[in-house]
Amino acid sequence: MNVSKLIFLYSLRIVRREWRRFVLPLASLTITSVVLILILLLTGSSNQLLSDQARELQGGDVVLESNSPIPGSVFFADANVRPDRVSEQLSFSGTLQSESATAPFTIEVVDKEYPLYGTIRLKSGVYEGVIPGEVLLDELGLKSLGVLVGDTVMFGGVSLRVANEIVTEPTSLFGGFRFLPKVFMSQSSFQEAQIDTRLLRAEYTYAAKVASLTSGMVGSLRQVQKTYPEVDVDVAGLDQQGLQFGLEAVSDFLVFAVLVTATLAAVNVYASILYLITIERKSLAILLALGLTKKKLVYVLGTALAYVVVLANGIGVFTGLAIFTGVQEFVLKNYVIVLPDPSLFLYGSISIVLIFLIAIMSFIPAIRRSLELNPRQILIGGNVEVMEKRSYRSFTLITVSTLIPLIFLSSFLLKSATQGILVIMGIAIFYIIVAFAFAFALRKVYQKRAQAPFLIRSIISQKYADGLFGIVSFASLFIALTALCTLSLIQVSLEKFLVDNLSETVPSTYVLDVQPSQKDLLIEKYPDIQLFSNVRARIISIDATRIQDELKSESSDVSRELGREFNLTARDSLL
Repeated sequence: MNVSKLIFLYSLRIVRREWRRFVLPLASLTITSVVLILILLLTGSSNQLLSDQARELQGGDVVLESNSPIPGSVFFADANVRPDRVSEQLSFSGTLQSESATAPFTIEVVDKEYPLYGTIRLKSGVYEGVIPGEVLLDELGLKSLGVLVGDTVMFGGVSLRVANEIVTEPTSLFGGFRFLPKVFMSQSSFQEAQIDTRLLRAEYTYAAKVASLTSGMVGSLRQVQKTYPEVDVDVAGLDQQGLQFGLEAVSDFLVFAVLVTATLAAVNVYASILYLITIERKSLAILLALGLTKKKLVYVLGTALAYVVVLANGIGVFTGLAIFTGVQEFVLKNYVIVLPDPSLFLYGSISIVLIFLIAIMSFIPAIRRSLELNPRQILIGGNVEVMEKRSYRSFTLITVSTLIPLIFLSSFLLKSATQGILVIMGIAIFYIIVAFAFAFALRKVYQKRAQAPFLIRSIISQKYADGLFGIVSFASLFIALTALCTLSLIQVSLEKFLVDNLSETVPSTYVLDVQPSQKDLLIEKYPDIQLFSNVRARIISIDATRIQDELKSESSDVSRELGREFNLTARDSLL
């Protein structure tokens, strides 16, 4: 029989005969593979989706935001950037009135170029801009004012016709909860209302479409921003905010779960191979005595582990792909969002290679210690003696060495080598602390086992006899259950927050305009309501400075914020 055939046959015989020893590494590697490929596909697909829609979500390639009017053309000229198209918007909170009701709104004043990317979905027809003298309301706005499409509403003394109902806008990936309804109007309608913008707490937006935005242009924009400290510059795809920032936080949390799972797999593979070598040491010693070199012996054990790794990779990749496909269909059905297909070859290859690296980095230190002995030492039990002397030091050393591929994995997923090292080191330290705490407690219990019943003594003795394998098993199980419980609690908490009544999870104090004639009837219907006086007023002077006069003269010594109306209230506590 040639050497290659001997290696394959004997390694297969080891797997078939000692299959119980391979259950733990197979399960660990399979779970790691499933979780790894699934998280890679989900984060890759989500990032691709947001990357494709970053311009729509943000409103342009470059968006300038400020609480005061923005000299957008001058800003881009100073940066030597020529936008293809620009759009100016003004957003503030205001009041609209119908024949039957008055309601607060988030008012969006837009120009003809809005939106630069994407489109506004209307309930009927196609959006072609906001026509002067007309407004677009969302469903909540129509209900708040008690109007229908075609009716008339009032804003600042100007009558405006409700032209259509807004379903979604491009700056929202999908419809969500809003505290205030939204209305879109043209700039000419806003000017006709003759609202003094100095009295508004408004947000000005200057969005630009730059099809060929280079890194040099971005650097120039950042440099010019220093001369405009009141202007915030957001670049699509670079400045994460809102949904993008939230997705990044969720992705990092899922990455942490992947790394914990991978760490458990690495240590379990090491412990299982070490235990297998201990059990099979006499059979291995006979092979060495018959002339099989130590190098060929490594091939035998490595091939046996390779069978397990290949099986785990196959099950893990196909299971992960199936789950990802199910998630795509679920998202499409419930949220009408098509998650793009990420590179299956890229992420599948990354997952397979990392699983092999985890197995190899766990296998090498496990086999190295047995190969330090000759057949005679193995047969007389020398391997056990060496293990007893070096078990705890080796446990620490091996745990750290098996984490090397995980550091690369962590750095890749977190996009930072520093964060990758810190996260893995934190997991490793926690793992070692749990292992040493269990080993210390087990030793103390073992020393006092004589006082326990026979059944308990037997269990304690068996766990103590398991040695390093038992310590690793306990630490792995403890950390796995801890991570699982933590993930479950967070998932339940988020689900409860999103599903439960919003009145229980968001601020539920509102300011109502109650006239004296309405007070008695309101208290009769709601005896627990707390009413307090509320008066709107402007600051006339501070010390000897006439605030309103200084604002009219456009003095730079007085903040525009002091020109708005303030609420004077008799509340006994703050909101």
